Amino acid sequence: MLDHDVHRSLQDIHTPSATYSKLYYWLTLTKELDQRAVQLHGQGLISTFPSSAGQEALFVGTGFAMDYDDIYIPYYRDHGAMVQRDVSLDAILSYWGGLQLPAECGYGHDYPFCVPIASQTTHAVGAAFTLHYRKDAAIVVCSLGDGATSKGDFYEALNYCCLHGLPVLFNINVNKWAISTPIAQQTCNLYDKLSGFDCDIVQLESHDIISVIDSVTQAKQSILQNARPYIILHHTHRLSPHTTSDDATRYIDPATLAHQKVHFDPIHCFRNILQDAYGYSDESLEDIEALACFDVAKAVDRFKTKVENVTDLKEFVYASDS
Repeated sequence: MLDHDVHRSLQDIHTPSATYSKLYYWLTLTKELDQRAVQLHGQGLISTFPSSAGQEALFVGTGFAMDYDDIYIPYYRDHGAMVQRDVSLDAILSYWGGLQLPAECGYGHDYPFCVPIASQTTHAVGAAFTLHYRKDAAIVVCSLGDGATSKGDFYEALNYCCLHGLPVLFNINVNKWAISTPIAQQTCNLYDKLSGFDCDIVQLESHDIISVIDSVTQAKQSILQNARPYIILHHTHRLSPHTTSDDATRYIDPATLAHQKVHFDPIHCFRNILQDAYGYSDESLEDIEALACFDVAKAVDRFKTKVENVTDLKEFVYASDS
């Protein structure tokens, strides 16, 4: 789906670790996609876009830890995971640009974006029941935000999974905001709230991508060994508005946001680790960043071509006559 074989291209860059180079590539690709989407919104080519700024390690780390046969059920910030599971960048831009093209789903068996809050959790039940019935050695990873834990759909889904021992990982992005409502005003302590269910629960500071990968890997092993669902509470910091249509200056303290950008940016944190602990040079990291920017730029070009070629607003809305 990319313009070049990313793994081969990364091998052309001399780095101490191919795996860490791939992770840094996916992180910077996700960030660049966010930034270009904001520009497209300003140009009127995208109506809205939900940034994952500050949450990149959660989504990239989750996608990296999953296996091919697992089923990924996203909500709407999951670009960093979806691009690793064979969803093209221009398909993501087309979705948010309102082009109702046939949806691309990761590996043909993942699910598409889900904007309604928490409705994807009930879809996860059905997917997991299928895996359970077939006795497949795979799990469903259901992505949601902390605001979704206040919806009835989530409780019904979690309850059914616990009763029937279904293989679901509820991957909860605790970014402390339900759109503009701070977490203290929309729910109680999440760990306490969910502790009554018959499932395993862990909490994690998820600006560290390696910790995310380890946690998701351990969760899958536990789900398959113990036949019970699993919850990871990923504590992140949302370093952007809810979407490009949101004016976050109305409710986020600028000083707090500035502090979080300095100390909790997952990409900066991982960059520092690569340089301090693994001997990455500025040049090698900049080469990886250039690859990511190149891929996003080409995807933007393809998206703009799709927009220019739209001649019928009803295309893909109604079934064909044939």
